[in-house]
Amino acid sequence: MPKSPTTLGLMGTTELWQHKLDDAIEHLKKAAEDSPNSEWSRLLGLAYRANGKKGPAEKAFRNSLRLDSERLAIDSTNMPVAYRTLVDQCLLNPGYAYETELNRLAKKSFRSIDPAERAYLTAMIYANVGKNDKAVSSLREAVKYYSCSAAFIAGDPGFASLASDTKFRGLAGQK
Repeated sequence: MPKSPTTLGLMGTTELWQHKLDDAIEHLKKAAEDSPNSEWSRLLGLAYRANGKKGPAEKAFRNSLRLDSERLAIDSTNMPVAYRTLVDQCLLNPGYAYETELNRLAKKSFRSIDPAERAYLTAMIYANVGKNDKAVSSLREAVKYYSCSAAFIAGDPGFASLASDTKFRGLAGQK
């Protein structure tokens, strides 16, 4: 029986978090092909990156950036998409000059602002440009709002670059 793109995407996401990278890539790739979605593409890029496949990872991140940019062109007041677009830029280019855009987003009016989500996405931006202390500080802010658990933080592939950071490991409940 064929699986829906949502089912494939959720399977791939679970497999990515379990580090079953080949299965994650297979399912997320099919989900992204069947239902173009920035989140499936971003997660596919993270799976490729974790599997050491730089070229396909970059292609997936570019696709995620394109899809998020298209959504922002329609609705520039969508806070999560605005922040995820910056995450995409940082995933593509860790040397990206993110600070100006991050400051602009911090001052921008959005139709809804979830401070926990803003802190979490800001942490992901910092993590992907090598600003570990700022990433951990932003994650502490997100945890303050009870938006995520230590297990969730530890498993999120968007924070893989922080895996060896002592402060991150402490926050994520790891030794």
